[in-house]
Amino acid sequence: MSVKIRLRRTGALSAACWRIVVADARSPRDGRFIENIGVYDPRHDSEKLNVERMEYWVSQGAQPSLTVQAIYNRVKNGKPFPARREPVKNAAPAPKAVKAVEEAPAAEAEARATVGAAARADNPAAPLFVSAVTLSLLQLFDVRKVLFLCDLVRHDDPSVVVRAVTALSLCLRRHAPRLPFYPDVTARLAELARDDAFIDALTDVELMLLRSRDTEEIERRMRDEIIPAMLRNPKLKDKPIITTDDLRDPEGPDPDWQRWLEESGVEESLRELTEMQTNGADIYLCTFAQLKSYPFFAQLKNWFLPFRTSHPDVQPLLEGDATLLRLILRSPTFCNSDKYSFCFTLRQLPPSQLELLRSQFQEQQQALDEEQRTSLEALTQPASVSMRTLTRQYVQDLYRFFYLHPRRAPYGNPFAEYAPFGTALFAFPLASLRQLSELNIRRRDYVLALPFLEQIRDRFPQEADATLFRKLGYCYQQTGRHDEALEVLSLADILEPDRYWTLVHLARSYRESGRPAEALAHYRRAAALQPDNLQLDYRQARLLMTLGQPDEASRLLFKLVYHEPANARYLRHLVRCLLLTGRADAAVRHADALLGMPHAQLTDQDFHDAGLALWLDGRRDEALAVWSEADALAFDAPTLTAAGIPPTDIPYLQQLLQHYKAEL
Repeated sequence: MSVKIRLRRTGALSAACWRIVVADARSPRDGRFIENIGVYDPRHDSEKLNVERMEYWVSQGAQPSLTVQAIYNRVKNGKPFPARREPVKNAAPAPKAVKAVEEAPAAEAEARATVGAAARADNPAAPLFVSAVTLSLLQLFDVRKVLFLCDLVRHDDPSVVVRAVTALSLCLRRHAPRLPFYPDVTARLAELARDDAFIDALTDVELMLLRSRDTEEIERRMRDEIIPAMLRNPKLKDKPIITTDDLRDPEGPDPDWQRWLEESGVEESLRELTEMQTNGADIYLCTFAQLKSYPFFAQLKNWFLPFRTSHPDVQPLLEGDATLLRLILRSPTFCNSDKYSFCFTLRQLPPSQLELLRSQFQEQQQALDEEQRTSLEALTQPASVSMRTLTRQYVQDLYRFFYLHPRRAPYGNPFAEYAPFGTALFAFPLASLRQLSELNIRRRDYVLALPFLEQIRDRFPQEADATLFRKLGYCYQQTGRHDEALEVLSLADILEPDRYWTLVHLARSYRESGRPAEALAHYRRAAALQPDNLQLDYRQARLLMTLGQPDEASRLLFKLVYHEPANARYLRHLVRCLLLTGRADAAVRHADALLGMPHAQLTDQDFHDAGLALWLDGRRDEALAVWSEADALAFDAPTLTAAGIPPTDIPYLQQLLQHYKAEL
């Protein structure tokens, strides 16, 4: 129970007085309390506090309110009640304040007119203005700017809309505790929440923010795994560039390359990254992070500048027939700042190399089919760029700024602060919740998947089927909340009984919750569905050993060792079961097989049990030799007792082992 120390109002409507009480945080302000420890009466400039009781409750974890903490500091230090401030009569407001209030509506109207005019003129001023408002809001909350962004959500320019929705997503998340104090903002947000187009745009932004959380992992894999693996390939020793001839041949794939790709694991990594890119992940940060040192990026606004082929630094590259280059620059694959980086890199090339590159582009352009030319014509129309593409590009531009810009610190990092919106702010529709939850499950971010799945369960009871309960149960398991996992997985088992996946995960949660008997029962139900599953037999054997039934466990372990005689995990548990059941003759045979495993696979417990089996078989010197190989051997009294060796003999065995090691 969370306990607060706070004020409780008493007295008449116009004669308020306050008691300082210790109360449950869930209780109303003037509701029931645990203890009354003081009085605060501002009408008579009086305050009393039992300092000893307050210090006691604070030591027990109670949290005092700011007002109570101030009263405590005054009473503790013997300071007087603070003097009242007399109101200044007929005081004229400051001239600057009057001027600011008078000019505020005109300035706001002028700003909106500027944004509208800039957008109609098809220049980057309007999107840049929205980005500037975003950075300002991230630094300091301003209700007028929030309302201004709410207006821009219905703007005619898709770029402005995308940036406004993204700004609301980032800024409202950061300033969420303030929103209840601004009814104008909450009313506007409630109005937007009923707008399907806004919710769709917000869903796209949320999806991109989630995908951006994988960018650092992608960059790490590119830097530490894929690129070093490519460079280790002997065929690249004298090749500065990988050509398509290296990867494929007109008559089939290059066998050496294909074999190397499969054996090195690069092929699987590249396939996974390609799939992530298809789903919107950012795989180019590692490439373009080193290309943000051009003077162009010294100006903060250029990190958010929409890409235009008419830009003076881009236009020289498009002289002549550079159709393919135009296609690359207009491609939705790269974000805006990366396209500028690409252009500045090309401009650094010597004229001869640039001309060679341009001619290669022209040759490849001749090979493009009609479908590609049609897509190129479509790309030349700004309206053809979808809202989702604009969202992905802008979120990637933001990500590069907040991770690469040298002066990013004053704005914080909104990507590191991501948390799902509560239903009190935006209640996403069912389709959006499914998209967000599925993406997080694919990303293996089960902590973020849970709020969306729980919203589906609570807000859409008709969708609460076995599939939803299985997803919830799996996410609860992955986050260590096994009691909740048992609750929802049991519901899934009721709705769809005897489903193998559900039974196995139920058994796992019972096992992790310290309930081996229930876990064993569910593993047996699963084994009835898949009788040849050796992993299920192994799980049952382990649980039987936990329940003190080594004889029954050994029957399952005999089956496992029969199918996989070289499995050290099966052998070690079988040897222990045989020792616990007093079958030393059978234990010694399997102990010999266990000792034949590679030394790196053996544990101190393996040496303990194998040595004990040899000792019982009369092979004392071999037993001492096996025990001496353990790093830190500790004789297990229950196992020795079950094997017929009383605990009183343990000191004798320890002395023998010490003497044996000393002779070595």
